[in-house]
Amino acid sequence: MKKTLIIFAILVLGCTEKNAGYPDGTAQKGNLSYQGGSLADWQTKTHSQLVDMLGTNRFVLSQNAPSLARGQTHTTTLTRKALALLKQRADICFQKNTNFIELNDCRSQESAVRLFLISYRALDGKEIGAYLLVPTGRWSRVFDEKSAVPSVVFLHDHTSTKEDAIFNDKGTLKGAALTLAQQGFVVLVPDLRGFGAGQGMTVHEKMAREFSKKGVSFMGVLSLDAVVAQNVLDRLDLPAFGIDRPLDRKRNAITGVSLGAVVALFAGALDPRVDLVSVQAHFLGFEVLFSKHHCFCQHVPAMQDKLNIFDVAMLIPPRKLHVAMGTKDVSYNGFASTAFETLEAQAKLAGLTVCRFPFHDQEKCSVFI
Repeated sequence: MKKTLIIFAILVLGCTEKNAGYPDGTAQKGNLSYQGGSLADWQTKTHSQLVDMLGTNRFVLSQNAPSLARGQTHTTTLTRKALALLKQRADICFQKNTNFIELNDCRSQESAVRLFLISYRALDGKEIGAYLLVPTGRWSRVFDEKSAVPSVVFLHDHTSTKEDAIFNDKGTLKGAALTLAQQGFVVLVPDLRGFGAGQGMTVHEKMAREFSKKGVSFMGVLSLDAVVAQNVLDRLDLPAFGIDRPLDRKRNAITGVSLGAVVALFAGALDPRVDLVSVQAHFLGFEVLFSKHHCFCQHVPAMQDKLNIFDVAMLIPPRKLHVAMGTKDVSYNGFASTAFETLEAQAKLAGLTVCRFPFHDQEKCSVFI
């Protein structure tokens, strides 16, 4: 599966949240962790328990959501942050058109990408802003150009926005969403709820505490938002965005970095439509993620001592799962190394093929570490 390789090659991004104050220790199994036997039976049972623990079954739905994504008339108006980041990119030229912005490699038109600013509704009616990147220079550098188009939902980290994911090639995200589009993927890049231009770094935590009072974890909310992002791609008005062939339902991925990685992991566990889940730079035991050393926005108290991060990951195979975290990341410690070790052991116990970097015989692999 060439898609697997290209995503891994682009998104091994190194450290993100530079928090050297994390405690060290061992990621422990919970009383609901996979211990062997039928993986499918365990997944069926655990999936419903996960929904309950996240509180997503208590999420108040809007009768008018989700709506389909539509290009907005203001798509040619870039945010101040986007313009500032673009000015720092000597390699990217852009041109405003009626309802999109065309981004080009200044040296060649081959990797041209159309950028649309769109909006859609989350399940509770909350408006979500996102960029949709559509490749035009060559449909794909990793697939037959006559084939259906692969797609990716890309989720930013805790200190970034959707603009960083596209335009900032020096930050933690390395502008990876644009690189993916240049490689031939249709890429949807939403702002995570509570982030985005002008919202500061406290809005999402206030949101998290308000949802918590209702018995709903903010991680559950963010995960449902990511599921809706996949809905948007599934229902996209393709001709309106210049896409002249269907999106490939067997070559769709979700990926993220740091906070976005954890959201991608939970969303991939909840949504069986996703063909590949890639977790970047954040695979720590819940002993850390749910502790006072970490943002409350990622806490899921109901999961404590029941499931750990490797168990959420085990809800994804036999679909493709990729997990990466740099050993030189300042957040990498025993809670990370033992989470990786337990995931590998559980996968092998379930009869899955685990591949470690560098990857060979990718078609045979279910779990990539």
